[in-house]
Amino acid sequence: MEAPSAKVSDDTDESASAMAANNGTGAVCERMDRGISLRAFSVTCCNTLISEGFSIPFMFTTAGWASFITQALAAYFAFICIQMLRTALNNEKVKQFGDEKGVPCFERELTFLGEFCGGNFGRGAITLLILFEYFTGLITDLGAIGICAALIAPAVSADVWIIIFSAISLIMILVPWLREISAVMGVLAVVGILGSMAAWVGSAFVILPDSHLVENLPPREPLVLNLVTAFSLSIWTSSDVPTLLPYLSAIRGSTDRRITLTIIICLTLSVVYGYIIGLAGMQICDGVCKDFYPASLAGFPPAALPPWSVYCMYAFILLRMFVLLPILTVPLMVACETVVGRLLVGK
Repeated sequence: MEAPSAKVSDDTDESASAMAANNGTGAVCERMDRGISLRAFSVTCCNTLISEGFSIPFMFTTAGWASFITQALAAYFAFICIQMLRTALNNEKVKQFGDEKGVPCFERELTFLGEFCGGNFGRGAITLLILFEYFTGLITDLGAIGICAALIAPAVSADVWIIIFSAISLIMILVPWLREISAVMGVLAVVGILGSMAAWVGSAFVILPDSHLVENLPPREPLVLNLVTAFSLSIWTSSDVPTLLPYLSAIRGSTDRRITLTIIICLTLSVVYGYIIGLAGMQICDGVCKDFYPASLAGFPPAALPPWSVYCMYAFILLRMFVLLPILTVPLMVACETVVGRLLVGK
């Protein structure tokens, strides 16, 4: 029963070094450790759990009606994972471990739980997993940002746009206003989500009476491969779940029941959003939609689909992806901050 306490400190100097490395003075954690409101968390939750959905129409036009099931299952599994992590963080032994280590609330995330379970090896292993997961996510998001920005302003190459938006995102995280920026980014994410969805669904109505919905409902061959791909893409839409962990630890002035209800609402909205985007893709695409679904509109003549509506969709998607960048970057910084601090103090 006392194993976590024994793991906390074998030596006074080591404990002091660990607390110095975890004192929360990093740019990411200093302001966030003061806490955020449930309202600020709710918009951050929507920003995290509602995917940009680039491949959702592709999934719906290959797996057909089975995509409705895989999307719902992915949301259910995401909720189970979130609740398990919340339960672990609220455990008294875990809280005691964090307090004795001097770990701020906003740093109590997956790497912290890894250290609680497996010491420095556990923290290192989880850090590597997070680096791999979110680094690949950042690459995907930045690549899509570059493509979208180049479609809007082709005079500048996609590579240059990627560098510009990466620099802006890093500056936003390093300034000591992450708590306020997170709330603003959440609101902008909602604008980007609703705007891109409206433009995509509007395109589906514009092409009426032409419709490919019925022919896209049955799953396509190869059946097994398409079903496995659909489930993988559905899980990918919820891959940012670990990002919520630091924010969950920072909520102040609310109850567990209200937090749980907020998470359920966000996941429900995520599923509904996926259904709407997928159904619109089944309506628009004559066959399989493109992996990057805005490219599916390339074959329509200007008379059938006004160019301004397509550019509006590009702009809203660009906004959505940009506000997602800090959400993907924060776990990387939180995971690495303590590791780097310990290396500097020689622990």
